[in-house]
Amino acid sequence: MLMNVTSKKDFHLETVFKDDFENAASGWEQTNKSMEQSFIKDGYYWMKNFETFGWKFYHLPMPKGVIKNFTISTQIELLKHPGYGQFGLVWGFNKPHRILNRFVVSTEKKRFTVVKFEKNHLKRYHRFSNDFKQDEKNKNIFHLELMLLDDYYYFYLQRNPTPVYVCHKAHLMLEGFRFGFYVEPGIHIRASEITIQHISKNQQKE
Repeated sequence: MLMNVTSKKDFHLETVFKDDFENAASGWEQTNKSMEQSFIKDGYYWMKNFETFGWKFYHLPMPKGVIKNFTISTQIELLKHPGYGQFGLVWGFNKPHRILNRFVVSTEKKRFTVVKFEKNHLKRYHRFSNDFKQDEKNKNIFHLELMLLDDYYYFYLQRNPTPVYVCHKAHLMLEGFRFGFYVEPGIHIRASEITIQHISKNQQKE
């Protein structure tokens, strides 16, 4: 995916975190409450939001040392929804999560949003939304990837090599170093994988 930014041969991508949910070793929240469920089973992380209004999120700290030049990618399957709402990735926040960034798709499957927002949704600091082309063969499967490289963010959908959105990092400043999944009311999803890679320049040979 770096081919759209610069020459891929100039960079090295090191996988520093990968979870395919074969077990619970990474420490994702698992809960069974009246308003939400999250659990690891059959190679998936299942997340179910039974709320009418409140959103849910499930998150971990970023790997140590990963504070710039990184990618976060995931594959998510949409299982159930009330006909509206969003789901996807959140990142760049502390555990108290006053301000978060999110990269999400909508349940009608043809629109994505990148937004920096307060946890009560009363204030948005940055927001961009647009249509995208969904894979007709796998209508409920979504691959999302965000990349922070030097001074810019790049956002990709469905493994397309062309980013659907690019913006300066000043619009989505990191308030902290946690990442995870975002699920709005009535939506049930399951993730089959999530990966973080660190990006570095290859050493030039003498």
